Amino acid sequence: MAAMFSAFVVQVFMRYAVNRPVAWTLEACLTAWLWLVLWGGAFVVKDRDHVKFDLFYVAMRERGRRAFALPPATAIVAEKGEGKKKKKKKKRKKK
Repeated sequence: MAAMFSAFVVQVFMRYAVNRPVAWTLEACLTAWLWLVLWGGAFVVKDRDHVKFDLFYVAMRERGRRAFALPPATAIVAEKGEGKKKKKKKKRKKK
């Protein structure tokens, strides 16, 4: 909440006192508000009240559940690998 208020104050000051508005403050306010709502919802709502789309997952046997879990797990591992490759490329460019 402090980040959202700080970004708002910076925006008002830059717009009216300096007469040079900055664009990033609006994005910072929106992002902070979104995180506030999502984190608040995660901690306030009970686990049984969360919306879940597990109709097919619950109906399957253990082997089917593993098959359902495999694509997201593979995507996460692949993304982590891509991130490491990008970091290595950046290090090579700096040298």
